[in-house]
Amino acid sequence: MTLPKIYEFLSSTLPKFSSPVIFEVGVHRGVDTERIFNLCKSPKYYGFEPDPRNIEAFKKTDVFEKITLVEMAVANHDGTAKLNQSSGTPSYHNRQNTSSSSLYKPKEHLKRWPWTKFKTQVEVPVCKLDTYCDANNIDHIDFMWSDIQGGEYYMILGAQKILSKTKYIFMEYEDAELYEGHKMLSEIMKALPGKWKLLKNYGAEILVENTEV
Repeated sequence: MTLPKIYEFLSSTLPKFSSPVIFEVGVHRGVDTERIFNLCKSPKYYGFEPDPRNIEAFKKTDVFEKITLVEMAVANHDGTAKLNQSSGTPSYHNRQNTSSSSLYKPKEHLKRWPWTKFKTQVEVPVCKLDTYCDANNIDHIDFMWSDIQGGEYYMILGAQKILSKTKYIFMEYEDAELYEGHKMLSEIMKALPGKWKLLKNYGAEILVENTEV
C-alpha cells in the first residue's frame, strides 16, 4: 500500500485534530509512519507490527521514540499465532520483501507475485484491537491505516467496539483470495460496525468514514 494516494486528504484532514489518535496496523519499516506523524500536532500514535525483521528496522528510524510501537499482530483473537514470513527479491530492487508477511497462508499471492517466497514461520503475539484499547484506556480513534495482508476482515471482527468510535479508516483490500480466508470488499464493508461511507476506492485500497462519529 502506498501513502501518496491519500496524502492530500491526510494533509488537509489530520491538522484539524488538536491531538489526533492514530492507529497504523502494519507499520512495516516505518517509511510512511514518519510522514503521517509529521502531519499532526502532538499525535497519539500507535503502530502495530509483528515481524521481528521489520521491528528491528523500525527501531532504527527517527520516529521510533515518538510513537507507541506495539510488537503484536492484530486479528479477531488474543494469544499467539504463526506468522508466515515473506522473503524473495523482485527484479526492480535488491531489498528482500518483508512486506507480505501474514497470519494467513498465501494462496493467489503465490501466482501473482511468484518471486515472493514464504519459507519461514515465526510465532508472534496477537491481540484484538478492542482488548488493546480497553487495556490502555483508548476510547476513540481519529484515523486508522490498516495494511495487514488479508487480515482486515478479522481485524474488524476483533475491533467492533473501538471501530464504532473511529472516524476514518484507510485500508487494503483485494477481490481475490491472496491469502487463505481473505475476504472480499463487500464482506469487509458489511463487517464494519455502524454506518460507514465509502469516500474513495483507489483500486486496491479504500478510504471510509464513520458517519455516526
